[in-house]
Amino acid sequence: MNTNISYWEHDSFLKSYDFLIIGAGIVGLSAAYFLKKTNPNARIAILEKGFLPSGASTKNAGFACIGSPTELIADSKKESISELIERIKWRWNGLNLMRKTLGDANLEFDNCGGFELFNSEQERQESLDRLHELNSWMFEATGESDVFNSTTVNNYPSIVSRLEGSVHTGKMMQAWVRLNQELGNFIWFNTEVSAVEEGAVYLKNGYKLTTETILVATNGFASNLLPITVKPARGVVFVTKPIPDLPWKGVFHYDEGFVYFRNIENRLLFGGGRNQSFYDEETTEFAINPTIQNYLFSLSENLLGINLKEQVEFSWSGIMGFSETKSPIMKEIKPGIHVRVGLGGMGVAIGSEIGNSFAELFG
Repeated sequence: MNTNISYWEHDSFLKSYDFLIIGAGIVGLSAAYFLKKTNPNARIAILEKGFLPSGASTKNAGFACIGSPTELIADSKKESISELIERIKWRWNGLNLMRKTLGDANLEFDNCGGFELFNSEQERQESLDRLHELNSWMFEATGESDVFNSTTVNNYPSIVSRLEGSVHTGKMMQAWVRLNQELGNFIWFNTEVSAVEEGAVYLKNGYKLTTETILVATNGFASNLLPITVKPARGVVFVTKPIPDLPWKGVFHYDEGFVYFRNIENRLLFGGGRNQSFYDEETTEFAINPTIQNYLFSLSENLLGINLKEQVEFSWSGIMGFSETKSPIMKEIKPGIHVRVGLGGMGVAIGSEIGNSFAELFG
């Protein structure tokens, strides 16, 4: 018996839960919110190991994107078109669900368009040659026609997606936290889980919580708790000091989406590049790989004419999670233990729909 736990603490905080959700990212918080909406009497707690969400939900670049031309073409060479279209549909539905639930003002959503820049004329020409096909995939997935169009941005040949935009991911996560708190869901930050079993979650501080149902929503960290194949994928982001009259307006993709940049209040956000060192970036350690840093600094100079190295004010890394197929893993792996992980670097778009898919099991 733990003699330092009061009756009041035991009868309120440590009493058995109907649902315990591990991970306070987009998936975990949206799952908890939609669960509570359809199960208003349920006791629900979200457990988060960091003092802020610790994966990619607040460490991404704030792209509300569903797929750039070169990314979609590359994926189409590895899987069936039906699988590709289904994933686009999940992303589109997830983005719309989040906008509807949180509101564009709380997200600072800006439908600024997503622009693809090309690293070779051959790559650009292949995208142009398949523009009709790309638009047909988008129409089937979203019901929207003429999504992609050829254009020029700052004298660069480009293809623009009119469906894409940007969000403020910090304010997005604040909105998810606020909605959960308003409904009475518990959110425990600085609460790291050491193990899960049927009906119980063990905390690293020595306590045990009991529950009927567990959802593991820790994405790239999931294999630390469960025998499941999710590869972590570290991404790095740099943000400069304000640059007067920074010309780039919108969100920009480059090299199959492995590199991305955008304008944040006349600051350049520039990130990605993990394809320069895939193996080294399959890690859950938060750090910046010098090889990738040097690559991004050089690319920013050569592509945009901006000396990123001398103007960086913020830099960070985040941990994504990838399944073997790039589509999320959504299943019950043991009685009462569910997973929603492996979002493939598209958590902003797909996360709310993935969380809702769990809630719908109990609606």
